[in-house]
Amino acid sequence: MSFTCASCSSPSATMRCSCRAVHYCSRDCQRSHWKSHKALHNETIESTRTWTSADLEEDWELAAKDWYSACGGDRSVDLRGVVKWFDANVSRSLGSSLPANPLLYGMRCVFLGYCLIDCGDTSAGQSKLRGAIQLLARSEGAGDEVEGYLRNAVLELKLTYEETGDMESSREVIKNFGPRISFPDPYQRPGFLLPSLPSKAWWDISEVPNLLPLQSPENVAAITAELSRAPWNDVGGDHRTSGAHDSSVLVGDWKEVVLFGSGGDERRAPLTCKLLRKVCGDEIVSLCETGGGEVIFSRLGPKSKILPHCAPTNLRLTCHLGLKVPGGESGPRLKVGGEWRRWEEGKCLVFDDSFEHEVENPSSEERIVLLIRFWHPDLRTPQARTAALQQAMEEKERAHEDRWVPPLDLDNNNNRLISKHLPIKDPAEDTGYVQKERCRAYGGRCQFQVVLDKKKKELGIECACGETRVDRGELAVGRCDAELRRVLAKPEKDRTEYEVQFAGGMHKVMRKAIASAKRTTVDVSAGGEATIEINVE
Repeated sequence: MSFTCASCSSPSATMRCSCRAVHYCSRDCQRSHWKSHKALHNETIESTRTWTSADLEEDWELAAKDWYSACGGDRSVDLRGVVKWFDANVSRSLGSSLPANPLLYGMRCVFLGYCLIDCGDTSAGQSKLRGAIQLLARSEGAGDEVEGYLRNAVLELKLTYEETGDMESSREVIKNFGPRISFPDPYQRPGFLLPSLPSKAWWDISEVPNLLPLQSPENVAAITAELSRAPWNDVGGDHRTSGAHDSSVLVGDWKEVVLFGSGGDERRAPLTCKLLRKVCGDEIVSLCETGGGEVIFSRLGPKSKILPHCAPTNLRLTCHLGLKVPGGESGPRLKVGGEWRRWEEGKCLVFDDSFEHEVENPSSEERIVLLIRFWHPDLRTPQARTAALQQAMEEKERAHEDRWVPPLDLDNNNNRLISKHLPIKDPAEDTGYVQKERCRAYGGRCQFQVVLDKKKKELGIECACGETRVDRGELAVGRCDAELRRVLAKPEKDRTEYEVQFAGGMHKVMRKAIASAKRTTVDVSAGGEATIEINVE
């Protein structure tokens, strides 16, 4: 009896594969067909296998171990392959009905959503996040761990829409699930929201009376007179270490002069700064010192726009004092929380920039305002401000852990075992520590500082953009997460020289720098070579 050859379709195949399912007419046909046949054979076995809960848990833990190895710099482990492994495990857990532990499944879907988004598959990541939210939103009273995953899933989902300019979908996410995580207004979508603070898009100047003297004709004239000597810089440039991403929402021309805050210099407008210290005092200066705000002259060019976006927190308010404002219906205007308003020269507009806001200047003239960030009026004492900042930092760290730690169970302590599983404990050996490409601090270069904290007697690595810090062997916090995962997920042969240098050798530079026990700057240009500059503290 003869059969059809599985490789060349000859009707005279007499050789049978050991799987007993296919036949070949020669050894050459068998060899040429083997790879595809093996894959199909494995899929068949996989599809018929019955997975028990114990099998799935063991499978997840094995994937988690490979995950930690890859994050620790093990080049033999393909990070993208591990993400597919997690995805397959979650799919098996779901099956044709809800898994035995839907809350744990929801937490794992959040983690998997992060992975897929960071690997560039935003659509699949959004799908996982939506499924996780549906499960976790029904779990009221399940504990802080589950509530934290739900909050971070909602915020990540809305952020994916905002990054593509789809504000309507972002508002819809908060409309549907915001009240569940204490985000009551679809227009107010900061990364951190303190629910106890009164919230509204627009504030009346009478509600912040210490700003009223700024509107006097004498003070407005004195401030305006200093504009002619102001050194203007492009927003998002290298003149300061924060605000590097502001240019991502710009269409046209937007320049600034920083007086207080990162990159600020009071000598640029001494009379204005003296007046602000006298009028506003600690309300402004202390916020700038924490890195939570700034005071700047802001100039928006003709035919320019600032696209819709939300500030990172509601712990502050913003005041715009109009200095040069083209008039008429075609003049510049500001939209906050869905409501448009216009500036007037010599008058203040006060608003909460944690609400979605945008600016447009359709006129043929520039618009200039004095922009002032200040503490929310209900954060009256240093103690209240410190407590609010601490809560914001804790939520940021928690979101970072959710992004990097595969949930093992519902126990918070067991979910956060980076130090146990990572093969690298020393922060100096943290490989793949990469500044996100769009961070343009210091002229488009990536700068990292090895910091010796003499009080805590700890060594750490921090990004010079001020948004990233790594201590005690933990992975990078802040804007570097997605870029790190992206680089490690790429096949080694496809990595650029720049990526290979970070993923493969930067830890050696860091180790040498830390060994000096001094403050060290590691300066890596976008083109690639690293230099070390040691500064004795």
